[in-house]
Amino acid sequence: MTIDNYDVAVSLTEKLQTSLPIKVRAGKEFLKTLKQRGDVANPDHLYLASTFHTPRNKFLG
Repeated sequence: MTIDNYDVAVSLTEKLQTSLPIKVRAGKEFLKTLKQRGDVANPDHLYLASTFHTPRNKFLG
């Protein structure tokens, strides 16, 4: 995915970070993947705990 406005993307990522943790509900495929890896997860108790962005040079090639 290409970011068309890097500065806005960074700003939005920072704003999102201040709202963490966010309670999320895991989908069936994600739970299936965790189970295959040997991880156990309760689908009602998962939280998005962090976000990240790739440095600018990763998008410029």
